[in-house]
Amino acid sequence: MTTLSVVLATFHGARWLPDQLASLADQTRRPDELVVSDDGSDDGTPEILADFARRAPFDVRVLQGPRTGLADNFRHALTASCGDVIAWCDQDDVWLPAKLARCLDTLDETGADLVHHAARVVDADAESLGFNHPDPRRTICLEPLQGDPWHVPSGFATVFRRSLLDGLRHGRGLDRAAWETRPNSHQTLRRMNHDHVVSLVAFARGRRCELAEELALYRQHGANAAGAPTVRGAAAWWGALSIGADEFAVRAAAARGYGIWLQSAGIGSGAYFERLARRWERRAETYRDTDGAALPVRVTRGLGALARRATGHHDYTSTDRGGMGAAALAKDALATVIGTH
Repeated sequence: MTTLSVVLATFHGARWLPDQLASLADQTRRPDELVVSDDGSDDGTPEILADFARRAPFDVRVLQGPRTGLADNFRHALTASCGDVIAWCDQDDVWLPAKLARCLDTLDETGADLVHHAARVVDADAESLGFNHPDPRRTICLEPLQGDPWHVPSGFATVFRRSLLDGLRHGRGLDRAAWETRPNSHQTLRRMNHDHVVSLVAFARGRRCELAEELALYRQHGANAAGAPTVRGAAAWWGALSIGADEFAVRAAAARGYGIWLQSAGIGSGAYFERLARRWERRAETYRDTDGAALPVRVTRGLGALARRATGHHDYTSTDRGGMGAAALAKDALATVIGTH
């Protein structure tokens, strides 16, 4: 029988934690254990956890966290867990009753190594804000190296098989050597968080399924460790237009870092990420070559480069195939002509 561990990191979560713990107890498929790492809370969180542990309908273990940040706190709980399947859990959300059952069924039915699902974004009082995050529009399954390599499934919406982390060259799972050498994230430019590390490994070596079903309430209260996107619609498009060569160079460096780390861990796929890095380096070079140039030069250099990259290197193929997509081609052409990026 498959065993299931819920891995929860807490820090000053007393205001929200009771709702999340209650939603764990209300699961139609309850976890076999809840492993909590608390990072030194002094707001009543330890007392809430102790009370829940006494009455929970499953085993609860509460650990003293390392007090070195969110990612280390989650990893600390993960290494103490025993389940065949792991569900990341944040302290301030609410899981809908069918979450664990649906995710386990999906893993079993599809043979996937990781599944993530849609979630309804709500305010501090759990009132809907009218959109989902994550928001997969349809249920799909992806093989290794398929899909958008920059997509990082939110941890609270992710359930994965422990075996996904087995066989890393450094040792079993996220041992200290693998953890301390993990690359910087393209999102934060800092060392990857726990959920990003697992999703990168899953992208490179595992089968992933995206569920369009809403299975959690993602609470936004102004003090989230990570929040849902707040810039939407026209503002998001304008923000995308303002991104230029420096940001593309950062993306290239991130891709190369991912490939190097995966190779060092014995997973492979370094060649894939090197191609990805070169694709973004070419994009950065085009912007630098045309920056500040007169219109005839921009058109000659810029549009010529875009044509070569679109046809010779297939840089603008679908994002699901590791390309930059048609929207990127439109942005680059516009920036080349008007000289604004």
